[in-house]
Amino acid sequence: MVQHDGLPWERPEVFYCIQKIIPSLPHLRRALIAFFTGALETWQRFTSEFAAGSPIALLTPEQHEHAAIWVTNDHNESNLGNLRVRMCRAANKSELTYNTEKMFATNNTSIFVRKHLSGSPGDLTYLSG
Repeated sequence: MVQHDGLPWERPEVFYCIQKIIPSLPHLRRALIAFFTGALETWQRFTSEFAAGSPIALLTPEQHEHAAIWVTNDHNESNLGNLRVRMCRAANKSELTYNTEKMFATNNTSIFVRKHLSGSPGDLTYLSG
């Protein structure tokens, strides 16, 4: 079995299984058409950012390298994914600890600490409130 681009499918057995069960899925064709129609509209909207003459296409290689790119378009989705990974790696870490670590990294707290705190006992008293 060959893809549209002429290359073989990575998992052709998946398509063979789908072909076997198609007779028992009467709405599959309409569902796939609706899905791909919506996906096409979305892809056209997202890829227009990269069209010739667009702001992204006009960036220099150095600007591309320094561009900040989120993992997803939804910042909450990205944070939830990070939380899931962290919970797998450190299952007994509390939510408070996770949130504190994220705030520390996001707010550049280490730069503030190095700039304004000397490490004296008075600093520690002030921080522990």
